[in-house]
Amino acid sequence: MKRKNCVISSYAYMIKNINYGSLLQYYALQTFLMKMGEEAYWLRYTLEERDGAMGKIKTAAKIMLHPVRYVRRSKCQQSYLTFIGRYLNVSGRIYATYEALEAQPPEADRYITGSDQVWGGVLKANYLCFVRDNSKKMAYAASFGRDEISREQMEAVKPWVRKFEKVSVREPSGISICKRMGVAAEEMTDPALLLEKEEYPADRRAAERDKAAVFCYFLNMDDAEEIHWPEIQEFAKQRGKTVKVAAVPHTERVISSSSLVYPSPEEWLGYYEKAEYIFTNTFHGTVFAIIFRKKFLVFLQEGKTKAQNGRLVSLLKKFDLENRFYHAGERVEEQMERPIDWNTAEKAVICARERAALFLKGEGGGEQQYGI
Repeated sequence: MKRKNCVISSYAYMIKNINYGSLLQYYALQTFLMKMGEEAYWLRYTLEERDGAMGKIKTAAKIMLHPVRYVRRSKCQQSYLTFIGRYLNVSGRIYATYEALEAQPPEADRYITGSDQVWGGVLKANYLCFVRDNSKKMAYAASFGRDEISREQMEAVKPWVRKFEKVSVREPSGISICKRMGVAAEEMTDPALLLEKEEYPADRRAAERDKAAVFCYFLNMDDAEEIHWPEIQEFAKQRGKTVKVAAVPHTERVISSSSLVYPSPEEWLGYYEKAEYIFTNTFHGTVFAIIFRKKFLVFLQEGKTKAQNGRLVSLLKKFDLENRFYHAGERVEEQMERPIDWNTAEKAVICARERAALFLKGEGGGEQQYGI
């Protein structure tokens, strides 16, 4: 009889925001577990909030000011739900409150939290507090989203994390944080890296139509200068290539609509598959550049989200790809064309998958060769 795994991840965030990594990392974890002969389903925990009068006014204003943008974004968001219905197993019930979740938790042989930034706050559901004490609880590649957490968060979550049977985190900083809680944690790679590129349902038609040889995926930016947009445009122009940018609320404000695309998850994967070059400032944007073996450059984030750069540094260090960070003052062409040692990266990926399989089977993670 197959073991049934209930996974809580970024469902509540994903259904209200355009974030391809949040969706695809769960797709990868479910697929990997099923390849191991197990069952898995995504806990639909939505944290639905009623919009007040002011919230409704703001939404109406946005629609009036940018009707085309709103329609395209809504269609894109709907494609996420279509993707879920087509590819993912989910809980039969949608939980809108923690009280409902605690009163009647979903049935499973084991409960898993992760990956993504599930431990970026003090949301009790993400620490599996609703799970009965005699049930098995595991954290797979959970991320705190930053290198340090506040004392208040530490004190709040410490008793919750101590109840886990096994804990693994995505970044080395997470091991240090857990250690200060008195919890032994292992480092595991992000679920997205557990699959080969062929295992993702990429749809290249939109990318081929756009002839998008240069693809960009940015989050958390307030100014086009943060990702050196003029340099990217010049880079593409000199090569006679078309550049397209995945639209999210931030990029919509600073990038011309002629360069924006609103792809479905399958189309987003298709843009990665079709592209020759990738520019990004995100963790999963970097992960998929590695999965699809593309030439890529990574910009570090600025402002309020600067604290999230640690996970990017950690990721590229593991793969010996630190030369993929953009350096101001150097020509983009020279930086992008630097050779990439994919053999070293492939060895690291293979090791990471072997350790993940052992950990998820409940047999431990083994030695951390290659640091993943």
